[in-house]
Amino acid sequence: MRHVLVAALALSLAASAAARDFEGVVESRITMKQKGEEDRGSGTMRLQVSAQGTRLETDMATPVGHMKMTILNLKARPGVSFAINEKTKSYTEMVIHAATGHGQEKPEKFTVKKLGHERIAGYDCVHALVTDEEGDQNDLWVTRELGGAETFWAAQMAEESQGGQRGRAMAKSLRDAGLDGWPLKVKTRPQNGGEVVWETVKVERRSLPSSLFSLSGYKKVEHGSAAMNQMEFSPEMQKKMDAAAKQREERMKKMSPEQRKQLEELMKSMKNGK
Repeated sequence: MRHVLVAALALSLAASAAARDFEGVVESRITMKQKGEEDRGSGTMRLQVSAQGTRLETDMATPVGHMKMTILNLKARPGVSFAINEKTKSYTEMVIHAATGHGQEKPEKFTVKKLGHERIAGYDCVHALVTDEEGDQNDLWVTRELGGAETFWAAQMAEESQGGQRGRAMAKSLRDAGLDGWPLKVKTRPQNGGEVVWETVKVERRSLPSSLFSLSGYKKVEHGSAAMNQMEFSPEMQKKMDAAAKQREERMKKMSPEQRKQLEELMKSMKNGK
């Protein structure tokens, strides 16, 4: 599931960087596989882009259950993403911290090999294979037929970019190879031997209502609540979670008043980030 969240945030933030060059809807699909197993999850992503920001709606089916997630990024609130729960009309704030590398780290190097041209969602794309020093490989399909790519790649190479040192090194390698168009398909291979594929299936340019990019009518809730409430677990997983919750309750009952107070203080300090 982590790969879904990372892909969702990356896609939404990337589009935010070039919102002034494109307004409309980008529809994508995502599939996840694990080595030696069948499909570990699949679903759709609907990215809506305007000058106000981006709204990314993800709908995923996984072995543990079904997940719907909406992430809003607003130009007026840079550095913050909002996880929206439509059922409860609530949202949680997710502060985006740049992942920066340490100054003494060895700069990573990537080899880029062009493999030809393919059409993705009706756009001509260059297919490239990117390999790092350890042999890990990723496939990318990029196009120059959509505006805004220059702004997007500049954001990837900035010091405050979300990808950190590794992301900046990969972005530079792609730009040096002339592959600085919009990525419309990405295939990654996690260390578990699986595969995650994100692919654009439709791009539609059109005006969007401002209400899609507003938090009016939503209430703010504590971190995690809005996102978790959108997860519909399978009966088997829900049964395990209920059993675990019951065990926690039983352990709490057996605690002395002093132990309970210490636990409450610990949870409070963790909540406050201390």
